[in-house]
Amino acid sequence: MKDKVTVIGVAWAGTETDYRGFVGRHGLSFANIADTEGEVYARYGVPYQPAWVFLGTDGSSRVLRGSQSEESVLAELEALTAG
Repeated sequence: MKDKVTVIGVAWAGTETDYRGFVGRHGLSFANIADTEGEVYARYGVPYQPAWVFLGTDGSSRVLRGSQSEESVLAELEALTAG
């Protein structure tokens, strides 16, 4: 699945120092960006953190709000990469 999925973390609240500290503390190995103006969140209708946005190659999107289990994230990824 790794060759079919790109993960990007989007930080909204706080400063760049805050989000870089979060990335470091949690050992996140995927790309992360700061969305201090909230443009990415607004584009996908995300009102708060945590949230997940899954984007299909066809331009479709699905938003899951709140904390998610590993199983629910894997199910979304499987659905996106099927076929």
